[in-house]
Amino acid sequence: MAEYLLREKIANDATGKIESISAGTDTSGGSPSLSVTVTVMSEIGIDVSAHRSQPVTRKLLEQCDVVLGMTQEHYERLQWLVPDNVVLSTLGAYPGQPSNGQQDIEDPFGQSIDRYRHYRDRIASEIERIFPILISKATKIRS
Repeated sequence: MAEYLLREKIANDATGKIESISAGTDTSGGSPSLSVTVTVMSEIGIDVSAHRSQPVTRKLLEQCDVVLGMTQEHYERLQWLVPDNVVLSTLGAYPGQPSNGQQDIEDPFGQSIDRYRHYRDRIASEIERIFPILISKATKIRS
C-alpha cells in the first residue's frame, strides 16, 4: 500500500522528482496483492492489481537515498543490508530514527478489512507528513 500511496502523491505533486518502489523482507517475489488490499486501495481510486512483490536485496538498496520500513523489526533486519550512504528509518519515525517500535505500522495480514483501511489511512497520513521533506531532498525513495 505504501508504494502506491506514495506513487499517487508523486503523480499529483512531484512528477519526476522522486520515485517509489517496494520490496519485502519476507517474500520470495512474484506474489500479487491480496484481494483485500486491492479492494481497500480501489476504494480510494488506486489500482494495485498489477503489483507483484519482490524481495529486498542489497543491490536494490544501493540505488536508494532513503529506505523506509514499516516497523522496528524491518529497520533492524535492513540495517545490515543498507549501504552507509542510505538513510534508513521507519515511515512513522522519518526523518528521525525509530524508537522501540512506537511508530510501527503493522502489517494487517489476516485481519479485517477495517484494519486494512486503518493501516491504509495511517500510511497515507504519514506520507502526507513526510512528503515535503522528501521533495526538499529530491531523492529516489524506496518503501
